[in-house]
This record gives sequence, structure tokens and C-alpha cells, in this order.
Amino acid sequence: MARKKKEQDSGGGANWMDTYGDLVTLLLCFFVMLFSFSNIDPAKWEALVGSLSGSPIVSIPIITTEIAAENPIPLEYQTVDPETEDLSEEAQVEYQLFLELYENVETYIDQNALQEFAEVIPLYSSLTLIIRFKDSILFNSGSSVLLPEAVETLGHVVSLLGKNQGLISMIRIEGHTDNRPIHNAQHRDNWELSVHRATSALRFVLESGDIDDGKISAVGYGEFHPVATNSTAEGQAQNRRVDFVVESYRKIS
Repeated sequence: MARKKKEQDSGGGANWMDTYGDLVTLLLCFFVMLFSFSNIDPAKWEALVGSLSGSPIVSIPIITTEIAAENPIPLEYQTVDPETEDLSEEAQVEYQLFLELYENVETYIDQNALQEFAEVIPLYSSLTLIIRFKDSILFNSGSSVLLPEAVETLGHVVSLLGKNQGLISMIRIEGHTDNRPIHNAQHRDNWELSVHRATSALRFVLESGDIDDGKISAVGYGEFHPVATNSTAEGQAQNRRVDFVVESYRKIS
């Protein structure tokens, strides 16, 4: 009987390890949370890891949300550290030309209070700008005839593009609609409406004489390239648009 009691006593001797393991796990979780909330200094982090491992560290730049917002960088450049990586002279020139064009368009829209009717969207990966116009400032519902107020709005932007066309290789004017069916005396469906709207904008650009004819094209996409849901009135309003897709003079190869 004494032997049996001794065996039972010895079986509970390791229970403290369960408590210790739980404590270590909680501490690990605590320090992981502290780490996730902290701002890491890349230089200090490399020094710490290097001292622990004794291995050389390959520098990978860390781009925070705040820095990226103030200094937008195209996708191809996000893993490049200008201080340690050699960019070709041609790539630097292409990127700077693109930024110059983007800043000129954005400044012009701001200075002329066109934010309600137009916006400029930079596509850094392809060095392309999208100048997006709401259809409500350009056309009446179901129509492809430019409104009188559209002449001034488009005229501002077209004039700016003309002054900067040395930085531009091509401007593709895209017509887009929502998914509501349409059939009237002018347009059989959304395909025709989108094409005619794009063509109307193209005619305006041509008649302005500000941009070389060989740098302009027009295309209609109907309802098939939405930028928002068509299940709400707000989303449909966003999808009814005319986009000026402005390709920079060169692209990064």
C-alpha cells in the first residue's frame, strides 16, 4: 500500500510545468503584441539581427503608409533603395517625366476647383494617368451630346494636356455606363451610348487643336468595366463616366 501511494504522489510532481508553460506562452504573446505596435528602426534591426546571427544582412527598404502617401512610388520601384541600388538613367528620366505630368494635372484640377467633376488617378506601375470625368458634368441622361458647361470643364483639362503633350505618348478616351438597359432614338444600347460619348469627347479634343491628332483615340466599354457596384444608385453614378487614359511618353521596360 505504501508503494502505491508513493507512485500516486510522484505522478503529480510535474504539474508545475503546465503552469510554467502557460506563463511563457502568455509572455511570448505579450511581447509579440508590443512588437506589432512599435516602429522598427531598420538600421538598429539589422545591427541586432547581425550581432545575433553573425550573417550579413541584405537591406530591404521598409515603406510605411505615411511615407508612401507623401512620396508615392510606382510598383516597380517599391523594392528599390535609391541609395543602394543603381537605377538606369533612362528609368529615372521616365519616372520624373511621369511625376511632372501627374503633378501638373493634379495642380490644375485643384486650382480651377474641378474636384467635384474630375479627378486624376496615377497608375505608377505603367506610368499612366486616368483623368476621370463624371458623366453628369458632360452629358444629360441617355445622351451623348456634350453639355455647355462641359465645354469649359473639358477645355481646362485639354488645354493643360496640350501644354504637356511633349510628356504624353497617347490619350485614350473611354466611355463607360452603368448596367441599366437603354434604348432610345440615338442609342440602341449601352454599347452605342458609351462609344458615342467617347467619340463626342474625342471630337471636342480634335476641334480644340491643342493635341496632335495622332495622340488621341476613343473606345466604348458599355457597362462591362465598372469601378463600383451597380446595385446602388451611388455605385451606378460612379460607373457612368468618361476616362482620359493618358500614357506617359515612355514606360519602364
